[in-house]
Amino acid sequence: MQVKLVNAKGETMLLPDEMAVEGWPSEMDLPGIKIQGRHGRIIDMPMASLNSRTIRVSGMMAGVDKDDADAIREMVVGFVHRANPLKLYRHENDDKYMLVYAKSVDHSYRVGYFLGRVFTLSITLEAGDPFLYADQLTQLEINPVTFTPPVTMLNVTNSGGAQAEPVIWLYGKTSGALNVQNPQLTNYTTGLAVKYTGVLAAGEVLILDAARHNAVKLSNNIEHSGTAQGGGSDYITLAATASSQDGYYVDKIIKITGGTGAGQYRKIIGYNGTTKVATMATAWDTTPDATSTYEIYKLGFLAGYFVSEALQGIFSGAVPVINSVNEGYLINGFPLAPGVNQIEVEDENQLMGISILFRARWY
Repeated sequence: MQVKLVNAKGETMLLPDEMAVEGWPSEMDLPGIKIQGRHGRIIDMPMASLNSRTIRVSGMMAGVDKDDADAIREMVVGFVHRANPLKLYRHENDDKYMLVYAKSVDHSYRVGYFLGRVFTLSITLEAGDPFLYADQLTQLEINPVTFTPPVTMLNVTNSGGAQAEPVIWLYGKTSGALNVQNPQLTNYTTGLAVKYTGVLAAGEVLILDAARHNAVKLSNNIEHSGTAQGGGSDYITLAATASSQDGYYVDKIIKITGGTGAGQYRKIIGYNGTTKVATMATAWDTTPDATSTYEIYKLGFLAGYFVSEALQGIFSGAVPVINSVNEGYLINGFPLAPGVNQIEVEDENQLMGISILFRARWY
């Protein structure tokens, strides 16, 4: 099986069959103190962290002349340096990857072997974030939450072997004169909590990025909505009211909210403003049709974690609200422990919806 690389543009390369990953080295920094008169030292495990990893992918190829060898090397160099970071998969069917940066590519001829028709090729990579990540994003969406007083609990399973850092979306609701009020999540498994002091009205979304300890509020996350005119295996024809500008919805996330195919999310990779056809990154599980209603979002959570972009004002209506979040979240974040996390959901008016999104990871 071939080593697979995916660059920051989403382009994929399968390396030659002869190349393989030379292991997954791991090293941990163990801070501690030495006490006079005692052997060894006291290790402060809460301060321990994984160090960056240097990884080599290499192999020896035979039966090619020097021009062919140079061409292979140039192809690999062009790919790995074109758009860093890279997702490194040990083989094309692997369901885990490591995020790496290309440091160097080297090739050399084995002089004296088969008239120079044997050469080695090696790629040196460094992982700034030395974890293995699940290829698929885990998503739990409950919108609205069904509250079961006195305590409403959610079980969120982290299938990885290390803590995961989720992005949490809390959806505002309005019922009569009531809005979502002072929502709070408490993880009984980790002992950590995140609380927002304030109101979330209908259409508003509070986004909590546990990895960066950030929080923003969007006044409205819907870019466009309507009823489809039709669809195909990997596309949907939007309503006549959709934008007439080619490419307008590219890289945004669409959700089928009702009718045929309800509940599906996809990333838009192409849009024709004349025909209103939006092309999906992956085929639909259930093909939408003229009964399908949809929403296209300004901030696409399935495409990645974009809180930092929202903080920069790229998305209209994004307001930093970190000052309204409890101090414990600012210090510790809100990680998910490996296994089942028991999370209590609270909202004074019991109206909110929630999405929890993360990638499982391993040491």
